Amino acid sequence: MNKVLHSSAKGAWRTPQEVIDLVMTVDRIRLDPCAHHESCFRVPVEYHLDEGRNGLALSWSPDSNGSLLPPFANLVYINPPYGRGLLRWANKIAWEAGQQNEIITLIPARTDTQWWRALWRSAAAVAFWQGRLQFIGALYPAPFPSALFYHGLHIERFVSAFEDHCLIARL
Repeated sequence: MNKVLHSSAKGAWRTPQEVIDLVMTVDRIRLDPCAHHESCFRVPVEYHLDEGRNGLALSWSPDSNGSLLPPFANLVYINPPYGRGLLRWANKIAWEAGQQNEIITLIPARTDTQWWRALWRSAAAVAFWQGRLQFIGALYPAPFPSALFYHGLHIERFVSAFEDHCLIARL
């Protein structure tokens, strides 16, 4: 098996299309604060780390990025770089959720970590993906389980979108 799958040496795990399709049934994605140039989807606002647009430093609120966004595009979708920086991302997600941003986060299901607890305490729900995700560009399914945290007020839409693929806990 590929050693990079068992380390934090690879931070970018590109979201599988089936996950994006389910996220889009919750709401239209307005912002991807961890966009990747090889992503399978495009949204109105993308912060590319490799282009110096750091989603940790920039606001995720719709009126702060200078873009005119359609009123139906409300969701922030984030698949942050996996690795040692996840605690900073978890804290940013919790803070942005407190600013009334609706957020779905794809994350490894590492329930024994500090960053997991930060997301757990601030989220409205979490969906544990059944089986292992096949990330775009990966030769094998992930060696770790995945989960999606939901921060926002539309819990029923989140549950409805993911209930056939996940075990869901309302928090």
